[in-house]
Amino acid sequence: MAGAPVGNQNGLAKRERAFTEVLARVLLADKGKKLRRMADVLVNRATKGRGDLQAIKEIADRFEGRPRQQIEHTGLDDGPIDIEFTLRERARRIAFVLGAGAANDPMSAVRKEA
Repeated sequence: MAGAPVGNQNGLAKRERAFTEVLARVLLADKGKKLRRMADVLVNRATKGRGDLQAIKEIADRFEGRPRQQIEHTGLDDGPIDIEFTLRERARRIAFVLGAGAANDPMSAVRKEA
Protein backbone atom coordinates (compact mmCIF):
# COMPACT_ATOMS: atom_id res chain seq x y z
CA MET A 1 0.00 0.00 0.00
CA ALA A 2 1.43 3.35 -0.99
CA GLY A 3 2.47 5.51 1.94
CA ALA A 4 2.77 2.62 4.37
CA PRO A 5 5.73 2.90 6.72
CA VAL A 6 8.88 0.96 5.85
CA GLY A 7 8.96 -2.36 7.64
CA ASN A 8 5.20 -2.44 8.03
CA GLN A 9 4.50 -6.12 7.39
CA ASN A 10 0.74 -5.71 7.02
CA GLY A 11 0.93 -2.78 4.61
CA LEU A 12 -1.50 -0.80 6.76
CA ALA A 13 -1.16 2.88 7.49
CA LYS A 14 -0.85 3.81 11.17
CA ARG A 15 -4.45 5.05 11.27
CA GLU A 16 -5.71 1.73 9.87
CA ARG A 17 -3.54 -0.25 12.31
CA ALA A 18 -4.96 1.77 15.19
CA PHE A 19 -8.51 0.83 14.15
CA THR A 20 -7.52 -2.82 13.76
CA GLU A 21 -5.91 -2.84 17.20
CA VAL A 22 -8.97 -1.26 18.85
CA LEU A 23 -11.28 -3.65 17.02
CA ALA A 24 -9.19 -6.63 18.14
CA ARG A 25 -9.31 -5.43 21.76
CA VAL A 26 -13.11 -5.08 21.63
CA LEU A 27 -13.69 -8.44 19.93
CA LEU A 28 -11.27 -10.32 22.18
CA ALA A 29 -12.44 -8.74 25.45
CA ASP A 30 -14.33 -10.96 27.87
CA LYS A 31 -12.49 -14.06 26.65
CA GLY A 32 -13.48 -13.43 23.01
CA LYS A 33 -17.22 -13.61 23.70
CA LYS A 34 -18.10 -11.06 20.98
CA LEU A 35 -15.84 -12.73 18.44
CA ARG A 36 -17.40 -16.13 19.14
CA ARG A 37 -20.86 -14.57 18.82
CA MET A 38 -19.90 -13.16 15.39
CA ALA A 39 -18.61 -16.56 14.29
CA ASP A 40 -21.82 -18.21 15.50
CA VAL A 41 -23.95 -15.74 13.55
CA LEU A 42 -21.87 -16.30 10.42
CA VAL A 43 -22.08 -20.10 10.69
CA ASN A 44 -25.82 -19.95 11.40
CA ARG A 45 -26.39 -17.77 8.32
CA ALA A 46 -24.34 -20.16 6.19
CA THR A 47 -26.18 -23.29 7.39
CA LYS A 48 -29.74 -21.99 7.85
CA GLY A 49 -32.22 -23.05 5.15
CA ARG A 50 -30.55 -22.95 1.75
CA GLY A 51 -27.62 -21.06 3.25
CA ASP A 52 -26.55 -17.45 2.79
CA LEU A 53 -24.10 -17.47 -0.12
CA GLN A 54 -22.13 -14.50 1.23
CA ALA A 55 -21.72 -16.20 4.62
CA ILE A 56 -20.64 -19.44 2.93
CA LYS A 57 -18.13 -17.52 0.82
CA GLU A 58 -16.73 -15.72 3.87
CA ILE A 59 -16.23 -19.00 5.74
CA ALA A 60 -14.59 -20.64 2.71
CA ASP A 61 -12.29 -17.63 2.26
CA ARG A 62 -11.21 -17.85 5.91
CA PHE A 63 -10.47 -21.57 5.69
CA GLU A 64 -8.97 -21.89 2.23
CA GLY A 65 -7.96 -18.34 1.40
CA ARG A 66 -9.44 -16.25 -1.35
CA PRO A 67 -9.10 -17.67 -4.84
CA ARG A 68 -6.48 -15.92 -6.93
CA GLN A 69 -7.81 -13.67 -9.61
CA GLN A 70 -6.31 -14.40 -12.99
CA ILE A 71 -5.43 -11.21 -14.86
CA GLU A 72 -4.28 -11.03 -18.44
CA HIS A 73 -2.18 -8.07 -19.48
CA THR A 74 -2.02 -7.05 -23.11
CA GLY A 75 -0.94 -4.03 -25.04
CA LEU A 76 -2.81 -2.02 -27.65
CA ASP A 77 -5.30 -4.11 -29.69
CA ASP A 78 -4.50 -7.24 -27.63
CA GLY A 79 -0.88 -7.11 -28.79
CA PRO A 80 2.27 -7.33 -26.71
CA ILE A 81 2.95 -4.71 -24.05
CA ASP A 82 5.40 -2.09 -25.28
CA ILE A 83 8.00 -1.07 -22.73
CA GLU A 84 10.02 2.03 -23.43
CA PHE A 85 13.17 2.99 -21.58
CA THR A 86 14.91 6.32 -21.54
CA LEU A 87 18.32 6.41 -23.15
CA ARG A 88 19.89 6.67 -19.69
CA GLU A 89 18.01 3.60 -18.44
CA ARG A 90 19.02 1.60 -21.53
CA ALA A 91 22.66 2.54 -21.01
CA ARG A 92 22.45 1.57 -17.34
CA ARG A 93 20.94 -1.82 -18.17
CA ILE A 94 23.50 -2.55 -20.89
CA ALA A 95 26.37 -1.55 -18.59
CA PHE A 96 24.93 -3.75 -15.86
CA VAL A 97 24.71 -6.80 -18.14
CA LEU A 98 28.11 -6.26 -19.75
CA GLY A 99 29.76 -5.53 -16.41
CA ALA A 100 28.19 -8.65 -14.86
CA GLY A 101 26.38 -7.00 -12.05
CA ALA A 102 26.04 -4.24 -9.55
CA ALA A 103 29.78 -3.59 -9.24
CA ASN A 104 29.62 -1.82 -12.60
CA ASP A 105 26.15 -0.29 -12.17
CA PRO A 106 26.61 3.46 -12.87
CA MET A 107 23.42 4.22 -10.92
CA SER A 108 24.54 2.52 -7.70
CA ALA A 109 26.36 5.66 -6.54
CA VAL A 110 23.25 7.74 -7.22
CA ARG A 111 21.06 5.31 -5.23
CA LYS A 112 23.50 5.31 -2.30
CA GLU A 113 23.34 9.11 -2.10
CA ALA A 114 19.53 9.14 -1.98
